[in-house]
Amino acid sequence: MSAADAAATADADATLGAERCRPDDPFHDYLLLPYLPPRPAAGKLRSVNLLLESFALMGVAEQGRRLVAALLGELGPFRTVWGIKHVPAQGGLSLGWEVYFYRRDAGNGEPTLEGVLGALAPHLEVAARPAMPYRWELFSVELTAGTLASGRGGELDVYVGMRAYRAHGRELELKNFYTFDDPGLRLDRVLERLLAAVHAPRDGEEISRLLPRELLAGCPRVCVANKRQADGLYFSHLRLEQLRVFLDAHGWPVEVRQWIDRHADQLDHLLWDAGYDFRRAGRGLEFLRSGLYGFL
Repeated sequence: MSAADAAATADADATLGAERCRPDDPFHDYLLLPYLPPRPAAGKLRSVNLLLESFALMGVAEQGRRLVAALLGELGPFRTVWGIKHVPAQGGLSLGWEVYFYRRDAGNGEPTLEGVLGALAPHLEVAARPAMPYRWELFSVELTAGTLASGRGGELDVYVGMRAYRAHGRELELKNFYTFDDPGLRLDRVLERLLAAVHAPRDGEEISRLLPRELLAGCPRVCVANKRQADGLYFSHLRLEQLRVFLDAHGWPVEVRQWIDRHADQLDHLLWDAGYDFRRAGRGLEFLRSGLYGFL
């Protein structure tokens, strides 16, 4: 990047109110577990900047900023995981989001459903109010540009015992279940789960496409999720170059990829998590949607 380009980028970031890392920032993956950044981080961009950019691309920049501010006001920084979802079949810019709230502090300031939904209420109405199971591990709120623009319609999921449940009013309905394994130590378990999944192909070459070497390198955890109409695979701790491979392979909007390219030297300290839903298409594969994850 030339000096003129760097100055222009810095000016643009300042105009947008870019969030930058401080020397004492913690770093978390999509399970809200800590990691050490692979490169010096102070002064570089926090991952939330990509989330804010995605809101702007979908025309809900102000609504998205208000939602982020409400969550920071309720929980403080570094307590919320976010995901950006892309559905390639819809073409062009088709992004949605999900925010995740983990029970990690053993009762010491951990999020509550009432607290989070109360903080969101001025900006987003979530109708579901399930009786939370005693052993819940996390809950999440799914968003679209339409729900952010209207302030209504966020979907709520609750996670208990490696299972996800969609909330309908006060009831919970099973949505999917999932497992985590270290592919470096137990790749056999990952393959066993895939071969037992009804939506996964049986062809060995297609199975290998589901587990590309580019994403397995350095990955400490692979999640296999079994869903009603698809199955899912999620990869942890992707470096920036691995994330770029992932986004290119799954047809992410060029606007997202260009933003990452422009800010690459400000994002190389972060580890990302990413995954996709897939199902059989004859003897081949169909990728239904993909997502990437950060924290705020």
